[in-house]
Amino acid sequence: MSSWLKFWRCMVGGILIFLSGGVVMAGTELGPLGTTEPMRAVYGISKNLERFKGKTNQDIVRFLKTYDINAVFGRHDDAGFVEACHQNGIRVYAEAAMFFGEKYWKAHPESRPITASGEPLEKIEWYAGVCPNQPWLWEEKLEAIRKMVRETKVDGIWLDFIRYPCHWEVKEPKLDQTCFCPVCLKQFQKDTEITIPAEMKTAKARAQWILQHHRDKFVEWKCDRIALFVRKAREAIKAERPEVLVGLFGVPWMPSDFDDAIHVIIAQDYRKLAPFVDVFSPMVYHRMCNRDVKWIGAATKYLAKVTGKPVVPIIQACSLPDQLPFAEFKQAIDVALSPPSAGVIVFNIKYLLEEEKLDALR
Repeated sequence: MSSWLKFWRCMVGGILIFLSGGVVMAGTELGPLGTTEPMRAVYGISKNLERFKGKTNQDIVRFLKTYDINAVFGRHDDAGFVEACHQNGIRVYAEAAMFFGEKYWKAHPESRPITASGEPLEKIEWYAGVCPNQPWLWEEKLEAIRKMVRETKVDGIWLDFIRYPCHWEVKEPKLDQTCFCPVCLKQFQKDTEITIPAEMKTAKARAQWILQHHRDKFVEWKCDRIALFVRKAREAIKAERPEVLVGLFGVPWMPSDFDDAIHVIIAQDYRKLAPFVDVFSPMVYHRMCNRDVKWIGAATKYLAKVTGKPVVPIIQACSLPDQLPFAEFKQAIDVALSPPSAGVIVFNIKYLLEEEKLDALR
């Protein structure tokens, strides 16, 4: 029996023997280089973490291997660290945030989404969503992706905030229908050949007319726009280095959640996205979303079914919004690794260290 399988058997009581084969679809290499071993990743690797201060790259890699971690998110731009990881069979992935950031509201006020009430989208806590149809932003993000692939030895890029605005990782999310800015309205009319009546003078009037007369078409168009950007991101990545994986951090909702908000509000249509994504990672932060641990497995199964692609859920290690007990965290790992999962990502290593949860990985 391989050492990694012994490790996971110890962790979850011996029920994960299935990981020795069959769960990673289409030969996608997620684990150690040159294998199709399931991913066991931690998110947020940083030399600024107290545990890693003063440590060499080799020290950090040895630490990771102690816990049988075979993939990390973070420090992809540190060539020495990436090389040390690769020499030890650890893959290095990067997260690329797309349509998010209050800095864009300040530098480009036109990027602040307009809601169906005709008002600018409000910031909720730390979250400031950005209009996903700004041409200059598409160019900026696609060039940043090209540069990342060209200048680093990253093994994969996971697209994040690749959606219409919503602060979703809460018990009751605020579901604002967006975006009705001039750029979006112009693009919607061009793509659908629907003409908004000239007498609709305000953003609110135009939004209400669209939602009253062409709601389904508007929702479909939103989903198509997100899928189009993901397609272009894939093309940009594969043109530089075809072997680099395209991942996507997705909102873990099903059509039955919040009146189909995954399409109507978020505009992540996983069937439309599937042709352009190698690996889907639903962000199943169960405690943040007031769900039980079983929800992690249900979301994973749903996404695998509708996409036909490998699914590697990302779970929370942090005690947010309240205490996440050690035993419950271990149970979350167990469920996250159940079929048809192709691995697990833990968000994030900072909390694993601060909350002394690393032993859950033994």
